[in-house]
Amino acid sequence: MKKALTLISLFISLTAYSQSQFEEKIVLGTTGYNEGVAAVETSSGHYIVLGSVYNGGNNFNFSLTELDQNGNTIQSILGSNVTAVPLAMNITNTDEILVTGYYRASTTDNDIFIAKFTPDLNLIWFKRYGVTGGNDYGNSIFQLNNDKYVLTGTTAISGAAKPSIT
Repeated sequence: MKKALTLISLFISLTAYSQSQFEEKIVLGTTGYNEGVAAVETSSGHYIVLGSVYNGGNNFNFSLTELDQNGNTIQSILGSNVTAVPLAMNITNTDEILVTGYYRASTTDNDIFIAKFTPDLNLIWFKRYGVTGGNDYGNSIFQLNNDKYVLTGTTAISGAAKPSIT
C-alpha cells in the first residue's frame, strides 16, 4: 500500500509542474508516438517508468527511465527490440525489473514477451511465448520467490483468445 500511495504522490507532484517542465523531465523517445505505461518505486525511493514508443509501421519499442524523488532523470534506456510493445511491469525483491507485453512476430501474430533487467537497466534476459498464428498478450507480472514469476494475459488457443495465467 505504501508504494501505491507514494506513486500517487509522485504523479500528483509531477502534475504540479507545467507541461513543458514535465516533458523536459521524462523523454520516452525522440520521434513518433510515446506514452507512459507503468511506474514502480525502487527500494532506494527512486521510480522506474516504463514507456511505449511507436514510430509507425511495425516499429514498436519500449523505454525504461529511472527518476529520483524530484522527477530528475537518473538513467534511461530504449529497448533494442523494435517489435516489443510493453503493457506492464513490476519490480522484484532485489530491485530487478520485470516487463511484459507483446512481441509483434508478424502483422497477424503477437507473442507474449517477458524481459528482466538489472537495477541499472541492463537486460538480463528476454523471452517470448505464444501460439503461432494467434495473438498472445502479457498483461501483468509479479514475483512469487527468487526464480518464480506469475504472468497473466491472453493466449490464443484454437484461434480464440482465452484469459491465461502462467
